[in-house]
Amino acid sequence: MKTTNAVLCISSIILALLATAIIDRLLIRPWADSIAIPRSTRMFYETPEFKYIADINSLGFRDREWSSEKDDDQIRIAVLGDSFTFGWGVAEEESWPRILENKLRERGYRAVVMNLAQPGYFPYMYAQYASIYLPALKPDIVLVGVLQGDDLVQMAYGDCSELKNPSSPGSSIGKPDRPAEPKPTPGRVYLKNAMAVFLPNTLRAYSYKKRTQSENVYAIWRSMAEGICSKFSAEQSARFAKLDEQVKRMFLRGELNPSLVQAGVLFPDIHCNVWDLNSGTTRDLINRMAKCLEATQQNSSFYGARATAVLSIPYGMYVSERSYQNWTRIGWKLLPEMLTANNADMAINMACKPSGIPFVSVTEDFRAFAASEELYFSYDGHFTARGHAVYAGLIEPHVAELIVQAGK
Repeated sequence: MKTTNAVLCISSIILALLATAIIDRLLIRPWADSIAIPRSTRMFYETPEFKYIADINSLGFRDREWSSEKDDDQIRIAVLGDSFTFGWGVAEEESWPRILENKLRERGYRAVVMNLAQPGYFPYMYAQYASIYLPALKPDIVLVGVLQGDDLVQMAYGDCSELKNPSSPGSSIGKPDRPAEPKPTPGRVYLKNAMAVFLPNTLRAYSYKKRTQSENVYAIWRSMAEGICSKFSAEQSARFAKLDEQVKRMFLRGELNPSLVQAGVLFPDIHCNVWDLNSGTTRDLINRMAKCLEATQQNSSFYGARATAVLSIPYGMYVSERSYQNWTRIGWKLLPEMLTANNADMAINMACKPSGIPFVSVTEDFRAFAASEELYFSYDGHFTARGHAVYAGLIEPHVAELIVQAGK
């Protein structure tokens, strides 16, 4: 009797496992397959000017999942940059790195452009990211997108002089500190392996669901705006009161990136302060940028990249009359000659020269397009989808030339 009961129990368990496995294959698999990109987070952004979703991969970047293995005829291009390269305000397929990839493929290149950009980053962080991610991604070409004026200003907050050459003993570059992964228990390893055999699609779908989040940015920006206003001095409050009424409403409602208004109130003349290329302040910041670009290039070469280049990213106040006027509405003090002179590009070029990194600028051509088209969001200030398309079209021939020079 006991034997019969044991057989029935074991048979029931086996039948249950088989039924679960069949459900996993027939019902769960199609749903799991419909989730195109495994993602660590999903952020939803909406303002009066745009609405978009940013899906972030397991490495923390707005792009597909990447393999450490690549074919011999594949051309990997890693792009470092800030929110202008990240594609803030537009769909991922509308960002200039993705458009660049498509244009290169139309030329016949098996190009894969990997977008490593992060909003708010600047050359100091680009150098650090190069040391962390280039060893695994193995790019053939590294492009560094430097935003005119803004990246130079931010160099006050970062110094790459402590970063050593990756090939030197004791180098801090190329050996980033990473938190140790917790060691799984034997039981957990066994359970995960069993699920991988019997329920692979369920495990995959659960993993996707677990790592996917949605969050609206309005509440975050409203809270930030309240905190910023609470810390204004009397002078800063008076300056804020003089801002454009629409700008103030959007700021307080959480409809406008609060850091833009904060900068306009706290540091309204920050871009004017670095316009004179001969001033001690500007020279110091250029030297700081030069060290960071050199560190990035050293990592690129050390980890196998055949070419590295710096791309000037046109900032609206330097290329578009409409954008220039909109920045003044947010409180920024600007100089009329910023729209015609090339000091912003000259500063980046000066930072490239010590290490001989090729510098690419399409500013004059971009100005011509900006004279008749809306290439920037009026209040947010980032590229519109059209701005991304124009920029990608202008730099594509230069990147194609880099591919030829790299022997790919």
